[in-house]
Amino acid sequence: MRPLLKDLAERREAGDAIYVFHGARHAMHFYGSAIGIKEDEWTEGGVHYGDTRAYLHEVDAFRGEPRFWFVYTQTARFEAPKAIVAYLDSIGERLDVIPDPYGRGGQSEAAAYLFDLSVPDRLERANADTFTLPELTTR
Repeated sequence: MRPLLKDLAERREAGDAIYVFHGARHAMHFYGSAIGIKEDEWTEGGVHYGDTRAYLHEVDAFRGEPRFWFVYTQTARFEAPKAIVAYLDSIGERLDVIPDPYGRGGQSEAAAYLFDLSVPDRLERANADTFTLPELTTR
């Protein structure tokens, strides 16, 4: 996570909204301040095991944000990040992505996605309750 968060700190702009999936919260608490992302500049997602829609509801709080970062890690255990990215691709315009710095997948995968969530016609496509969740092993 450290190289990814360092890259995020360099790419983000003042006022960017940052939502951190709960699997990445410890890394953000540990590295964030040291690399220039203060604790009051990001939102920690809740722990909603087995309830992917709860994560989508958290993301919906950021509708209208022109620059919204979604940061995650530990996708092997939690498949919800894949569903969140699919949801964001539906309701927002993807502006940037910071892929896993080591090219790994599974439990050690880490990534950050930047979306514009202020485009009205895209926001009308779905909300947390109406979005069709992708087929995943864990919901």
